[in-house]
Amino acid sequence: MEQAAARGAEALANFLEQWPEYREVLAPAGRPDGQAAVHRTYVLGTIKSGKSTLINALLGREVMTRGAGVKTFNQIHSTHGEALAAEVQLWPSSVLEGRLAFDFRMLGAPQEVPENVYGADALGALEAARNAFEAESEADGRLANLEAGSAYGLLNHALIRLRLTLAGLAFLQRKGFHPEPPEAPRLAFDEAAFSEFLAWTDEASLAPLIAHLSLRVPFPEGLPRTLSLIDCQGSDSLNPLDAADVQAIGQRADTVLYVVQSRLGLREGDRVLLRQLAAQGLADRLLAVLNVEAFEPLEEGAFETLCAQVQGDLEGCLRQPIPLFAVDALRGLEGAETAALVEAHWARRGAEAVAQRVGEGLGALKATLAQRCEASQPPALARSFEVERAALRALLARDEAVLGLSAEGLGAEQQRRGLKRALDGARRELRATLAQRIEDTFSPQGAMAQELDAFLRGGLERYLAERPMPEALAEAELGAALIDHALERFNQDWLQERATVREQELGRLRTDLGEALATATAALGQELQSLLPRALRATLDQLFDAAALRERLGEARALTPAPVVLEPLTLSRARRFTLMAADQGRGFWHRLRRQPLSPEERQRALWRLTLKAALTDGQEARRHGLLNARENYKHRYAFVLLGHLYDGLERALVDALGGHQAQLQALEEAQRLLLGSDARQAAEALLEALEAPAAT
Repeated sequence: MEQAAARGAEALANFLEQWPEYREVLAPAGRPDGQAAVHRTYVLGTIKSGKSTLINALLGREVMTRGAGVKTFNQIHSTHGEALAAEVQLWPSSVLEGRLAFDFRMLGAPQEVPENVYGADALGALEAARNAFEAESEADGRLANLEAGSAYGLLNHALIRLRLTLAGLAFLQRKGFHPEPPEAPRLAFDEAAFSEFLAWTDEASLAPLIAHLSLRVPFPEGLPRTLSLIDCQGSDSLNPLDAADVQAIGQRADTVLYVVQSRLGLREGDRVLLRQLAAQGLADRLLAVLNVEAFEPLEEGAFETLCAQVQGDLEGCLRQPIPLFAVDALRGLEGAETAALVEAHWARRGAEAVAQRVGEGLGALKATLAQRCEASQPPALARSFEVERAALRALLARDEAVLGLSAEGLGAEQQRRGLKRALDGARRELRATLAQRIEDTFSPQGAMAQELDAFLRGGLERYLAERPMPEALAEAELGAALIDHALERFNQDWLQERATVREQELGRLRTDLGEALATATAALGQELQSLLPRALRATLDQLFDAAALRERLGEARALTPAPVVLEPLTLSRARRFTLMAADQGRGFWHRLRRQPLSPEERQRALWRLTLKAALTDGQEARRHGLLNARENYKHRYAFVLLGHLYDGLERALVDALGGHQAQLQALEEAQRLLLGSDARQAAEALLEALEAPAAT
């Protein structure tokens, strides 16, 4: 697993070296140092549920701002340190420059962003560009749609982030603060200046400028030194930047402490977030904390009812039970005098037992966190790169979802080759399938061959009984013409009247061939859905629609008549002379014996000899006829149908792919794509490399 993680880190570094503009997206600076060595515990809950108060209680001192109104606008990471210290890490100017350019491009209004966005002159140009975009978007109706949200929330996110970033830069300018140096703006605060740090956490407009807020706090006894506590924005915040941060927690968290306020229970915002966490597979990492109001004592019955209700609601959202710790996070934070007052208040209500349980909840929670810290290292390594994987998927999905473009990571030439391979492979498989069906139909053991054999095998006597010479022919000396009459009668039976089974077999064969072509071609359409850009799906659906395929097959059949199976039999000139000589010879010998034949008898004898000769020749003609028909059905019918159908499909697909590539090129030149063709291929390869540690 460690080797896979190392390879993933190397792939990420190589990608960022080649495509530095994606550094802010894929390598955010807001990660705590030594993240592999800490157990990241995110504290979640709706606004005013007591998240910051719980962290203060765990740390044993007031370090998180709490009070009326929203107080948490950025995630604040707390880790163990020898003395209280804090740091505000702002985004480097180059990162904000790339982010602003990124957001302008996302919104379809590419802008050249000044190099130092913290500079005094940069803000005016950026605000002018933003105002021009919003005025134009409001005029054509786009702004309302952007503000309401869009595919994957990306456009709405870009708009809000752009507005807040410019508001934060304006706030800094009003305060006269200019980060120095602009590429490494870090502000450090010791314990004496801690109130200044809290001022940075309490200003909403600064949130998009802050990369990371971190605290070093001496941990109290019982709190693991490898623990990192992260105070999060409210899960029901209306700010989409907050929502995005909260949803991304599942990609980083080793444990999630979910705080529920005792007076309110689970609210709708809680239910929505809990279902999202369950869908991410995080239920096993969750610990629930019931934050009991210190000045609202609960008798034992009411307390048990509340715990059961919260436990049931949690299980309903997560589809499994999770541990629930009841704590009074405020007790002890406001001094011994307030703690004694709270305990007396609970005692007057007869709730001492509940007070004791609630008082012990914080210790039980610390013990559980200690156990999890000890067991968390292997899972933490397996979850490495989850942030990067999610960001890559979002980048790849945006071009596809918003603009309807390809996200398969294949270049134009690769796509054309893939299309050619798919078509050629389908042709080869279909040729084999069609040939086999034709072989089966024309098999010597098949129904068609058996019908012909029965016709020929019955012998002359049976055939003469079924096809005697017409009486009209007995009245005249026809000679050679009688041979033609007899042969014509035989050919009628040979080609038509006795071809019932043959016609059925040929009809079935042509139907089977058409169905095989249609079925295999429809399957090819499904294969191409995953091979070709998703933007071509409408074209694929149209080309491979069942009705469209039937129409194309009909056009191909109109150009490709089916071959005949048997040709009419003709007696050779030598055979005709033999028949005539036999006829004349019998008359001569009969006259010598004074037993002359009547003309009618001679006619019947010649009729009989002609049919016998035809039956004899039919034996050989049947074998060659079926053999020739079998090969002609392959090469002059089935394979030609296949060629007509697939040549047309290939031309249409190549044209559609060429049009799509031209569209991609135009959008890339207009800077409307987040990932150009080369970058998209590299991003696909990087995503595959980063999947390895999670799969190991």
